[in-house]
Amino acid sequence: MDALADPTLPHPPRNRGRLARRMAIGLVAAVALYALAVGVAGPPLVRHFAAKQLGEKLGRAVAIDEVSINPFTLAATVKGFRVLEPDGKASFVAFEALDLDASASSLYRLAPVVDALTVTGLKVNVVRDAETHFNFSDILARLAAEAEAEVKKRGGAKEESARFSIANVRLVGASIDVDDRPKGRKHRIADMSIAIPFISSLPIHRKEYVQPAFSANVNGAAVKLTGETLPFENSLRTHFDVRLDGMDVRRYLAYLPAELPVSVDSGVVDARIAIRFTQASAKDPSVDIAGTVALRDFAASTAEGRLASVGRIDAELASFDPIHGKLAFKSVKVSDARGLGGDAAIEGLEAGGIDVDLRKREVRVAKIATRGGVIAVKRGADGAIVLPRFPTAAALSDMPAAPAAPKAWEVDVASATAAGYQLTLADAAVKPAATHRVAIESLEAQGLTTRDGGKGKLAARLTVGKAGKLDLDSDFTLEPLRVGATVDARNLDLVPLRSYVADFPTVGLKGGAASARGKLTVAGKPEALRISWRGTGEVAQLATIDTAKREDLLNWKSVRASAVEFDIAPGAPLTLRVGEIVVDRVYSRLVVNPDGTLNVQALRTGEPPAKGPAAAAPPPRKVRIDRVTFVDGRLDITDNFIRPNYSADVGELQGSVTNLSSEPESRATVDLKGRYDRSSPVVIAGTVNPLRGDLFLDVAAKGADIELPRLTAYSQRYAGYGITGGKLTLDVKYHIDGGKLEGRNKVLIDQLTFGDKVESPDATKLPVLFAVNLLKDSKGQINLELPVSGSLDDPQFDVAALAMQVFGTLLKRAVTAPFSLLAAALGGGGGGKADGGDLAFVEYAPGGSELEERSQAKLESLVKALRERPGLKLELAAQTDAKRDGEALRRAELQRRLDAMRAADKSAGDDARYLKALMAREKIEPPAVAQPAAVKGEATKAEAVKAPELTDAEMEALLLARIDIGD
Repeated sequence: MDALADPTLPHPPRNRGRLARRMAIGLVAAVALYALAVGVAGPPLVRHFAAKQLGEKLGRAVAIDEVSINPFTLAATVKGFRVLEPDGKASFVAFEALDLDASASSLYRLAPVVDALTVTGLKVNVVRDAETHFNFSDILARLAAEAEAEVKKRGGAKEESARFSIANVRLVGASIDVDDRPKGRKHRIADMSIAIPFISSLPIHRKEYVQPAFSANVNGAAVKLTGETLPFENSLRTHFDVRLDGMDVRRYLAYLPAELPVSVDSGVVDARIAIRFTQASAKDPSVDIAGTVALRDFAASTAEGRLASVGRIDAELASFDPIHGKLAFKSVKVSDARGLGGDAAIEGLEAGGIDVDLRKREVRVAKIATRGGVIAVKRGADGAIVLPRFPTAAALSDMPAAPAAPKAWEVDVASATAAGYQLTLADAAVKPAATHRVAIESLEAQGLTTRDGGKGKLAARLTVGKAGKLDLDSDFTLEPLRVGATVDARNLDLVPLRSYVADFPTVGLKGGAASARGKLTVAGKPEALRISWRGTGEVAQLATIDTAKREDLLNWKSVRASAVEFDIAPGAPLTLRVGEIVVDRVYSRLVVNPDGTLNVQALRTGEPPAKGPAAAAPPPRKVRIDRVTFVDGRLDITDNFIRPNYSADVGELQGSVTNLSSEPESRATVDLKGRYDRSSPVVIAGTVNPLRGDLFLDVAAKGADIELPRLTAYSQRYAGYGITGGKLTLDVKYHIDGGKLEGRNKVLIDQLTFGDKVESPDATKLPVLFAVNLLKDSKGQINLELPVSGSLDDPQFDVAALAMQVFGTLLKRAVTAPFSLLAAALGGGGGGKADGGDLAFVEYAPGGSELEERSQAKLESLVKALRERPGLKLELAAQTDAKRDGEALRRAELQRRLDAMRAADKSAGDDARYLKALMAREKIEPPAVAQPAAVKGEATKAEAVKAPELTDAEMEALLLARIDIGD
């Protein structure tokens, strides 16, 4: 007994077996109880209380179809979960099943630990029924109120973060339907899958990254997101990779703050974006976004039609920090871009190294390169560039006003290149409409900037028109503006520019090319630009036409200017200095129309300017041209005013004009030589100054041996006779100063021979043959000098008409005063005197028959003139002066009678005695005279008394008055 009761002795085996059995039975009972409580009783309770509490929290009816729990694997499944709409009918949120695998470590960590969580068939219906109200707005308001109440309950104390760990979170087959009623849009996110490998707030997991994943089909576009994060670590480091394929941008344009002024017809976005976020303790958060974004198949239009389209835009985003406003693109590429209804196209454009500072408003671009493109611009008849019509300012009034910029954007482009571009301008604002084409072979710019004082360079190689070339190399600054460019322009077609010259509308330009080489400098503000040029210039192969007559007008092979220095600036005189201008093979056509006008008179048909306030004086100018050289010039003259028509040619024009200057006292020297009708030499020499404001000219011209038969048409019309022979030599000199013209025209006509008479209504009625024979000398020559003078300020002044007037006066003088012309020809001057007398008559002494010495000299001059002009015949006519000749004859007869009486009476006596005797013989009584009236009582009646004694002179006069001699 004692042995059995001794506790130090080992129990017998039977007792130990009984204890084990008891423990096993207890464990089985506990497990069975646990299984019954968790696996059987738990699901209904969970389903009931979960639906109830969640419904109370959300303020909505919550339904759960089924809950199952595996008490041994700690796996649970919830099926048929639904959060209903306020009407209790439709579902707001629902899912088919939720599968959860809990971990046994939850027991000793005293926190829920889930090894896997899977939600299948999640469906969410979102409805926006007002601008700021959704079908879940009541839930958000309820949760916000509850949270606020909880904060008040805690007295503002910070709530301790929940401790949990969830791994392998998956959302499978989820979808979200959005009905945006204010915008009239519906969106669907389908086939949504979310994978979150690990999320934990437990210390053991704080340093481990979770790698979330997301994929869905958003309105037909595939979206995929993968990444990693430490959401419960102090740094909050997060990294997401977002992939977007085929997003139609049109579905989201309604959410812009204002309606776009254009209609977006198509556009698809693809993106590969990496987002990195870091929030370190006591430091500012950091966000960095990088990746690629592509916009393809983009098209926009207006009410008038297609505005623009882009095949593809690829942007490689190197970094975007939205917090600090830093943006950097590694590259941006544009391909197959078209706009302006197809008038603009870019095959490819690439920009690289783009850095944008949004806060400082600065943009830096390392390079921009584009190749292959077409830009066609149209200018309407109203002069405006034709562009698509955009909504007016009133239509855009709903757009939010942009905030005032603190400063203008600063843009720097280190390098920009372009090649293979075709530029076209179709200008309908001029008549005829003009089209200009420029091909950019290469263009390279460096240092483009909007910053003040920034310096850049530009080099371009252009093809202008069909064959024109333009090379530019320049340095420039934009603010302040200064451009220094080396220009090499070759063979630029001038024909397309003809439409911009409004004057001379009937002048057509068939050809012409301009070239220039030199240095162009432009500096200053737009309203005060200073422009200068140093170099050469040339206009070659110029060909103009009179479009009304379809005849050539003015042509030349080339006009070249060398050593050109040109400067113009506001407030300063225009300065032009030219070393030499060479005019090579210039041709000009001058036509007299059938109505007598010149073709050049009809070239400018514009209306004269209306009278108004006096125009401002032209700006001062300083012009100097050292030399103008003419090579093989030609003037073609055709006169259609007469029949048959007359043509003449002045060619082989050679020579120069030197030292042209606008200085008032300067004189340019003219030395020109040519040939008339390829045979008669023509010389022009003198001085001239056409640049001083009013013309100064002192020029002489000579033309020798001009064949007169070529002028027979003029002779037939105006003289009534054709010309069969003869030559013409001209020696003219004109002097113009201060608007006054003084001219001398010396004309030598040699061996002029007229043909038969021709009936012409315009022929002079004067005896032309007589005048010609009168003017001809013994050598068959006619020497004439026709002076002209007048004022150039007189609008009716015409040098040619004045010369014809002088010549017509000469013909009239030949008829009306031929002897005056003879006297002038003999050297007696223009007054018609020769040796002091008029050759029109020979004067005898009254009553006499002997020639005086002076009359004999006049007759000798007349004989000389007749001898030198064998074609003249002279007829004489006698004339008497009844008064002078009668008096002389009576005096002679009186003297004869006195002499006879003296001879008969030998006694001496004076003339008085013989005169009294003659008076008595002729029965001539002395005249009676009246005596003065009596004075103071004397008789008043005059008494006739005998005349007193007459003097000899009185008696002679009385006899001459009474004697009639007769013939």
